[in-house]
This record gives sequence, C-alpha cells and structure tokens, in this order.
Amino acid sequence: MGPEPSLPVSFPIKTLEDLKDGTYYRSFHYMFNKSTVPLKGVATATAKRPRLLACHDYKGGYLDDQWIQGSENGSAYTLTNWRLLDIFIYFSHNLVTLPPPSWVNAAHRHGVQVLGTFITEWDDGYAKCQELCATEENAIMYASLLAELAQALGFDGWLVNIENKVIDLVPNLKVFVSQLTDSMHAWVPGSTVIWYDSVTVDGSLRWQNRLNDKNMPFFEISDSFFTNYSWQKEYAKESGDLAGEHRRFDVYMGVDVFGRNTYGGGGYQCDVALKAAREAEVSAALFAPGWTYENNKDDNRWWGLIAECWSDARLDPVQLPFFTNFDVGHGRATFIEGRQVSELPWSNLSCQSLQPLLRVEVSSLKQVSITSSRDPPIYSGGSSIHMIGDINTDELCLYQLYRTAVHVEDLHHETSLDVSYSVRVESSSKFALVLKTEDHLGACSIHFLLDMEEEDNNATSITKYEIGHTSVIFDYYKRKGECRTSADTRAEASGTEFDSCKSLSNREYTLTKEKYTITGVFGVCSTADDLRPLLIKLLHENESVFEPGNFLVQEEKEKDGDAQTEEIKANYRAVLGHISLADSSHDCHFSNKDQRFVGTNISWAEGNAGEKFVSVKLVWRGHVEKFTWERFHVYARTRRDEVPLQYLGMAMVEAFYVYELAVSKQATPITFYLQPQCSCGKVQDLSTCPTYKIDVPHPSSAVWMRSQPSLKDWLFV
Repeated sequence: MGPEPSLPVSFPIKTLEDLKDGTYYRSFHYMFNKSTVPLKGVATATAKRPRLLACHDYKGGYLDDQWIQGSENGSAYTLTNWRLLDIFIYFSHNLVTLPPPSWVNAAHRHGVQVLGTFITEWDDGYAKCQELCATEENAIMYASLLAELAQALGFDGWLVNIENKVIDLVPNLKVFVSQLTDSMHAWVPGSTVIWYDSVTVDGSLRWQNRLNDKNMPFFEISDSFFTNYSWQKEYAKESGDLAGEHRRFDVYMGVDVFGRNTYGGGGYQCDVALKAAREAEVSAALFAPGWTYENNKDDNRWWGLIAECWSDARLDPVQLPFFTNFDVGHGRATFIEGRQVSELPWSNLSCQSLQPLLRVEVSSLKQVSITSSRDPPIYSGGSSIHMIGDINTDELCLYQLYRTAVHVEDLHHETSLDVSYSVRVESSSKFALVLKTEDHLGACSIHFLLDMEEEDNNATSITKYEIGHTSVIFDYYKRKGECRTSADTRAEASGTEFDSCKSLSNREYTLTKEKYTITGVFGVCSTADDLRPLLIKLLHENESVFEPGNFLVQEEKEKDGDAQTEEIKANYRAVLGHISLADSSHDCHFSNKDQRFVGTNISWAEGNAGEKFVSVKLVWRGHVEKFTWERFHVYARTRRDEVPLQYLGMAMVEAFYVYELAVSKQATPITFYLQPQCSCGKVQDLSTCPTYKIDVPHPSSAVWMRSQPSLKDWLFV
C-alpha cells in the first residue's frame, strides 16, 4: 500500500525489507490505522489469576475488518463477549500482522489488551530468520522496529511464532525476543510479549505442548507462553509448576476451537480444556473462536459454555462520562439520536459500545427474551435491547446490565449526576432503570429511575425507604421527550414486532448526594400500574438481589439475513435504546470556533456513462480547548435542495476519505459537514457544525479523469 489516496485499509507487513525501510509509515493509510480508544479501566493481562486469551485467525484475517471506515456487510464477523477475555491476538499468516484499529478500539473499550503477530513459517520463514538473526544488531533493530509500530498504532504487544527450524540462530533469536520484550515495556508500559510453543532451545521445530526445559529459556525472556494444542491434562499442572508460583498464570494452554488434535476435542467441548486449565491454576488460549461463524454453529451456545467455566472479574464502566447504545459493531441501517441517517447495512467494530451483561436476576416468567437486536427503534448506531415476555401484573423481571465501579464526587464532597436513557414501551408495559450505589462508609442505596413525572420540581428524589441496610430511593424524571424519528425510520420499522409509529422516549434524571460509587446498573420490566410496591416487596424478600453477577449478551440468531425470534406469548414489549451517565459539570464544548476542517487530495472522475464523481481526503483538528471528541460523523450536500444530508460515515481519527461521491449535474458546490460526538453520546447540532465547501469544475474542464475501479472491486491480498 503506497502513498496514493484510496479507501483506507488495514494491511500486514510481508517482508523484513519493508519493516526495515519504514514504508508502512509513508503509506496513505498509516494515519487511518491508528487506534484512538485507550485501554479502559484496569488492564487484567497481568492479573494474578487464571486468564483467558482469544487468538483471532478468522479466514486468514483482513476481511470486512480491513475497511477502516466500515464495510457494507451488515453481518460481518464480530466478537461481543469481551468481558471473559484478558488478551485478544489478531492473527494471520503474514510476517507482521498489524491489528486493524477497529479491533483495538473495541477491545480497549472493554479493558482487553490487543496483540499483533510476528510469524515465520517453513522454508520461507527460515530464510527470513537468517536475516532476522544474522547478527545481534539485526535482532535488536527488528525488535525495536516492532515495538515502535505497536506504540505508533496503539496496540499492546506481540505474539512471536517461529514455525521453522532455526539451527545455529538460537543465540540471536533469544536476543530478538529479549529485546522485543524490553522495548515493548519501554514503548508501551504494561504491554505483553507472548512466545508460542514451536521451536526449542536447540533450534529444532518440535512442538512440546507444554512448558518444559526445551522451551523454558524463551519463556524466561518473554512475558507469557502459549502452548501448542495437543497436550494432556497433566501437562497443564506440570507447566504451571515449572513456571513457578509467581508466573504460573503466564502459561496459556492452547485450545484449538476447530478441534484439530486438541485436548478435549474443541468445538462445543472447549470447556473440557478450560476446566483442566483452571483446575491446574494456569491460563488458557482459545485459537480461532470464529469457528462458530465459519461453520454456522450457535455462537451464543458456545460462548455460554465458556462463560460457565471461566467467569470474569472485570468492572465496566469505571469512569464518567459513560455512554452505551448497545451497538454490537454492525447493523442494517445507521441511526443517530433516534433518527435514521443511512439505510445501508454496515459493519465497523470501532462503533461497538460497551456490551451489557443482560443477566436475569429475578423472574418468575416461563418465557422472557432480552436480546440485542438490530431491528428499530434504535437510538444510535445499529442495535438496541429488545425485551419481550409474558408478565402478570404481580410479577417483574430484573436483569443486570453492567457491573460497575464509577466514582462520583467533587471537591465539595457533593455532586449531581445526570442520567438519561431512551426507552419505548408498548401498551401496559413498564420499564425502569436502576442504579445501585455505595457511599464511602459502605452504605448501599438503590435508585429506581421511574417513568413518572417529578411532582416537586425542586426535589429530585421524593420517595425513600429503608429496608435493612439498604436505602431505596424512587427518582422521577426532570425532563421527558421524544427522540427524533424520521419517516424513513418509521418505514424501516414496519413489519417488526413493535408499533412502527412510536419512537423512543428520552428520560432524564438528576441524582444529588455526597460522594459515592455506582456499583451496578440494572433494568426492571413489569406490567404493574405502579412498580413501587413490587420493588419494595422484592427487596424485603431478598435484600441481596442487586449483588453483582455475570452473564453474556444473547444476540439474536439470524438466517438468510432475517431475524429469527422464538414465538412466545407476549404482553410485555419494550426497547432500551441507550444509557448515559455524566457529571452535571460535564460540558461537550460544541463549537466550530477555530475548527480546522479542510480537504486535500481532491480528484475528479468521470464514469463511462458520463456521471461525475469527486474524491477527497477531509482532515480536521479534533482537539479543541483541551477536549477530545470520541468520534466524528461526516455528511455531504451535493445539491442545494438536498434534504436530508447524505451520511457518508464515521471516523475515529481526524481524517475521512470520501471516495467517488456522485456530483450533481447542476454542478453546484459540494458542502461537507463534520459532526463531533462527545464521550457522553451527545452530537453537535448539524446547523452549527464545521463545514467545508468544494466548487465543482465546469463539465468541460481538463480536471475530469476517467474513473478507476474501486479498491473494493479487487480482492485484497
């Protein structure tokens, strides 16, 4: 990939020469490949407990995820069960596999480290290793270059996999691994370098399927060890014992999900190997979890088996502001604040928000469905939470959304927390968001954010009960309004299970008290006219019902692109669109003052039928008054009377490449709009957003060039 403008893609480095010459940094695509989401919360890759790693290996890599600005495949491979993982490795059989930024952004948002892969294989790999390890200086140089790449692109380390003999090269290979580990720790504090069980200390390619004296020297100069898959149960304990008490969790027992000569058999039996690893008090590595997609297996069932034997200990979120729209990273259309802005299917893991637990804590229901769905209504992105069930008026369903550790305080030991969420309920259905808090003395409070208007505008919480050691507070919204909904949204919704004429309702609340920590976010479903008596009864019967739990998002199954929903008797229907928590002092700083928004690399093209197109790289300054936006939406107006604007896509970096946008026959100026989105979920009103205008050349101008095939028309190799 050279300096010529084209649709931004992620790509590997295939030769040591390209790695050495730094051609990657001169590519047009380099700046687009930088991840922008920092590792959230407390990284668990060094936690003193058995850890879980997932190694990507999906159909060779760089498929839909190579398109940094998103692909048009609304059902692309994705991963949502991040809370079970500590490390994610992006794998391919190229020399230097660089993780696409979308994977890094999604993983970091969930507190998961992301590693690239350095691999050499067979005869070609031996030739590369001869250059890599020709001298000690070479080994140090290449290791330093890999560390520099990781730091520049924002990922967290490397898997080193030498799948070829290295006879007579071992001394300098050890220099390479040691230098890579040291350089990564210097460039990216907290980073991880993992050695794969392949060559032995004598330079032979002999998989040991355990940690032993033949590969121990490589483990000693790296952070972790990833065993081959053909191990026996006793190997797990032997490996942990050899690693020692302080490093036994740095040993990852490999599990091939495809079941290729792997302990336990892989597939739906992966839990056999995981249980053996946990029993031995070592870690585990799942290779190719995309098996469920590649073989049309039940992804929910498979991850459910993993969750049963490998619980997580992560708290999400841990800081304010917090926003989730339940986006899984792909959709059938794109929505922003309840308004459909594009009807095209899409996938982009950078859009994935923090995934909820959806753990059902209390329910007497025989049939209840709480799922992530891509059917409207949707607040933003491409997903929402759909709740469908048969609920009597004396029943309720309580489920956990997030297990959190959000500290809310200010210098005066009192602060206001602004909470908003969007929901749509059908007929007699009721829904309430619930926050569990704990103050600095350990006293717990349960805040029920009800669908009832505040009776006293000067009071935020007007009903309070003490049940045991818990304070129960009923809060009422200070403001309620409909989310924006376009006619296109209603048309798209027709034929779904919900009334297509109704939009999401936005509820806003303010909580004011002394400093405290939010420890859990829950949802309550009921058909009762008044939720309060049921909730008080529930807490009297079981005060600990709001204790933290662990469960997985159950995303809808699909077949041939259509949602398959189990037929159940349902008198309860509701949709949850988003949740936002922010300190009342939080200010999005929306302003286009001094905002630099310009176009470069402008080119004009003419198609075979005389149609005309423009391509342009839009760039801007995303840091305004010490404030950094979370992402940017890009629109265009190609005709004076064009309403609504054309939605072009989303950018995480401070650039967006517009490829062959159709030009109006009237040759009117083209106006581009840049819409920032804050980390609290709010977007700037389009009427006040920065704009950039291009005058269209006269049809007879010499600037018009014959249109070339799109990069997407070619198979990426």
